Amino acid sequence: MIAGALRAVAGLWRGYKALLHLTWSEMLQYRAAVFIWTLWSLAGPIIHLSVWSSIVAAEGALAGYDRGAIVAYFVVQSVVYHFTGAWQVWDFSYLIRTGRLSARLVKPFDPSHHLVASNVAFKLMNLVWLIPIWTGMYLYFRPELPLGVGSVLTFLLALLLASVLLFLWNQCFAMIAFWTVRASAFYEFADALGYMVGGGIAPVALIPPALQSISRALPYYYGVGFPIEVGIGALDGAAVRAGLWASALWIAALFVIYRLLWRWGLKRFSAVGA
Repeated sequence: MIAGALRAVAGLWRGYKALLHLTWSEMLQYRAAVFIWTLWSLAGPIIHLSVWSSIVAAEGALAGYDRGAIVAYFVVQSVVYHFTGAWQVWDFSYLIRTGRLSARLVKPFDPSHHLVASNVAFKLMNLVWLIPIWTGMYLYFRPELPLGVGSVLTFLLALLLASVLLFLWNQCFAMIAFWTVRASAFYEFADALGYMVGGGIAPVALIPPALQSISRALPYYYGVGFPIEVGIGALDGAAVRAGLWASALWIAALFVIYRLLWRWGLKRFSAVGA
């Protein structure tokens, strides 16, 4: 039994190596486009940083966020955005509309593995440009960040959980493409709402108290606001532990939802002879 499990893991590893090699090669063909997408992902945090810095300069500290904390928040946000980004709702809809999903289904790998590999390859390639950009932002803005070993490791754990959570969040909406060609519209609507209350436009502490309670009950906060707050040291130990557990629970729930939607959708996809 153990030997069989080890062979399965080894086979999965070999398969992922091949998929990562393939997707990396695909990304190299679109280097200019990848670079433009990289700059676009930085636009939001930089714009928000400029706006909120001006507000804090005029009004003073807001809910404990002075200019230094605001700078730290949006600098870290640019890092979080990169590692938590997911877009398979558009890719998966394309596969279904064009019938190309049928070819993926006959391969030995679940099509989701190709989406994971593509996501990882994109993020690794972007680091070529982003690491110098983040270094420049840090040296220019001098954000006040907790850089102790324990703080950095906790942030990396929160970031890893956030990345998995938002990938599965996106994956659940991608499955809607089995029933409608406008799956991306549902995702964009939900994403916009989550962005507003989950720490995208501003720290959750700066939104109305009623919305703060709602925000911390939704998955988007644990994909955006929570890892940023961990990164800037805005939470105490109890809040960090609670957030990590909440992130893990949301990951488990979204994985179950995704697998159920996948099974139901796949039956419908097969039934129509696609």
